[in-house]
Amino acid sequence: MVKKGKAILKQTGAGIFVYSVLGLLGAFDSYYRGADMGFTACIAACVIAFIIWGQ
Repeated sequence: MVKKGKAILKQTGAGIFVYSVLGLLGAFDSYYRGADMGFTACIAACVIAFIIWGQ
């Protein structure tokens, strides 16, 4: 049971890390293309909140 819990925690942490990195890369891409950073930050905050509350 403990091994299964650790595996789930490890997969969840890896998923959050991957989504965070992809979100940051998307934000930088938007910044270099000249997008409105306030809107991009709002989208990023909503995605992070969804990831945290979705767990």
